[in-house]
Amino acid sequence: MWEYVNTKFIIPAEGEKWVMDGLRDAWRRHKRYVKENYFDKYKTLEDRLKNCPSWIPEVQFRQLIEYWELPTVKAMCSLNSQNRKKQKWGHRMRPVNFGRVRMALRATKENNEEPSKAEMFIATRTKNGKQVDPETEVVIAELQNRQHLGETVDDSFKALFGNEQPGRVRCYGRSVTRTSLKKDEEIIKIKQKHADEINSFKEEVKELKEEVVELRKLEGLKEEVQELQQLRHLMKLLVKNNHGLNLEDAEGFIGSNQPSPVDSSSARATRGQNFPRSSGSTHGTTLGKETYGDAIGNGGRKLS
Repeated sequence: MWEYVNTKFIIPAEGEKWVMDGLRDAWRRHKRYVKENYFDKYKTLEDRLKNCPSWIPEVQFRQLIEYWELPTVKAMCSLNSQNRKKQKWGHRMRPVNFGRVRMALRATKENNEEPSKAEMFIATRTKNGKQVDPETEVVIAELQNRQHLGETVDDSFKALFGNEQPGRVRCYGRSVTRTSLKKDEEIIKIKQKHADEINSFKEEVKELKEEVVELRKLEGLKEEVQELQQLRHLMKLLVKNNHGLNLEDAEGFIGSNQPSPVDSSSARATRGQNFPRSSGSTHGTTLGKETYGDAIGNGGRKLS
């Protein structure tokens, strides 16, 4: 049957249980239809065989009648009928499955949160344009009153409907059990943890990038300080080889003695200027006619 369904529809492997549960329920509805219209409707074997459905061979229908006439089967059918009558507040979604309803309710929430059982119950038991049966209306009103009085959604739902029974979980639709629901919750937690780890990793990468930018700024500042120190060293050489120069006057071209961030463009502009001689000097210079820019061009070598 699973292979046959896949020839008609495109369904992933995860949907096999849902399909098989649907086939099971369809088969049960078919048997109920046959029993109600071709077995319970007639009291004798002759009338039943006379009105045998055309799509069932008479041999098979006779075997089915004999099976339904067994005392144990009659007792089981009676018990199932009583249990079915106890079920109340049937949903009104018809072919629309609960998964689609749950997805629509989830889309209306800010954080895409899962709807509660109470919200699912109200959504699947009401329908626009159609009157709700009195019993369902009373239950919906009671759910809303309990929540207004401060009860949690889960507590109010449990107080009205009792504990979950083995098998399906209320307001989740076909094929959803407590085991499968717990497994889905664990999967969601793992996915959320993985997403949080990715976000944390992205934040760390962002911080590392910012640190790299700061380090590059410090490296640039360090280069400027080294360049300033080289200029000062060159000034000391100039003063040493030119007795008419004053060290304080020479340092005036490059700033104070304390290391500080210097605009590199200002330093480069200073290099192209002629270094002035001391106004009170009467000694002959060792540099002759070389300018300050020529001295820097010599790379700081000892000048004569």
